[in-house]
Amino acid sequence: TLKVTRDFAAMMIKDHTASTNKLKHAAQKAQPPIAVAAAMDAEQLSQLNELKQAGKNFDAVYARQQVAAHDKALRVLRSYAQFGTDPSLRTFASEAVTVVEQRATQARKLPGG
Repeated sequence: TLKVTRDFAAMMIKDHTASTNKLKHAAQKAQPPIAVAAAMDAEQLSQLNELKQAGKNFDAVYARQQVAAHDKALRVLRSYAQFGTDPSLRTFASEAVTVVEQRATQARKLPGG
């Protein structure tokens, strides 16, 4: 199960690097341009701390966090894709939905997910 979790995490790093670059590009094209936050927010820091303290429950905690995070991201992306006001960000949101849906499905299959 450790390999499954590690493989998923490696895929998340790759996907998030690509999506962050796309989001930065879309945000720069937005009117007015938007700066993308470079630091983790309080919720993300809390989740990181939870993982650090998870011990033997790491896989289950990680899986739960990933499912919740992907579900939240899907709600935001779908909403902005439909109702967002900036065309470049709407395009980003629309394109990101497909990948996030796939990752949400995969997160549900993680050990403990």
